[in-house]
Amino acid sequence: MDDLNFTKAYTERPVKFSFTGPFSLARRVRNEAYSSIDDLVLAFARVLNREALALTAAGVSVLQIDEPFLAGYPEQVDLAVKAINTVFEGVSGPQRALHVCYGNRYSRPVWEGHYEFLFPTILDAQVDQLVLEFARKGYEDLGLFKKYPSQSLTLGLGVIDVKNPHPEPVELIVSRVHQALHVLPPDRLIINPDCGLRHVPAEMARAKLRAMSEGTARVRAEVLGTATTIPRP
Repeated sequence: MDDLNFTKAYTERPVKFSFTGPFSLARRVRNEAYSSIDDLVLAFARVLNREALALTAAGVSVLQIDEPFLAGYPEQVDLAVKAINTVFEGVSGPQRALHVCYGNRYSRPVWEGHYEFLFPTILDAQVDQLVLEFARKGYEDLGLFKKYPSQSLTLGLGVIDVKNPHPEPVELIVSRVHQALHVLPPDRLIINPDCGLRHVPAEMARAKLRAMSEGTARVRAEVLGTATTIPRP
């Protein structure tokens, strides 16, 4: 809550807030109190639900659950979805997002694979956005959104490889967004980095984010006839 209030004090723009999800948290502690991993995951989910409701009341615009460990346990997607729905129970107002990646430990992936394991179970998750890592691993999995169509789920498209220390050319961002537009309409795409930028030096992170913003603005102008002015730092 303190982090949200701090951020809101410095901007009048909508604020996105993310926190580690119950499935991943349960993999980072020693279970000495619950009879099963399922019970531990759901206990975390109930605690996080209280946090989610408080953040909602405080006016957060996008609330995102990060589940970087889910890719390492593909056979447990049912449990993860149940926990996600518990976290978001009663949450109304902010966009509800779920981020799944293949790990970002010291700018290295923890696992490798494809997002096929998420579908179709993930469609039962009470989320509005599915935020996925694509830039590092390629865009082959975009086909899953054709194979398992949804009328409302928005894709958070990763176009910045946070494990690559070099900034992406704006033209590369443009091409990546256009690949996704072959699968989903513009109003169901959100453009974002693959994962967090905490392991990227600040100057390089800014360069990557500027390329992302400029590339997205260029595609927006091409497709919708509108552009967003990108302020200089």
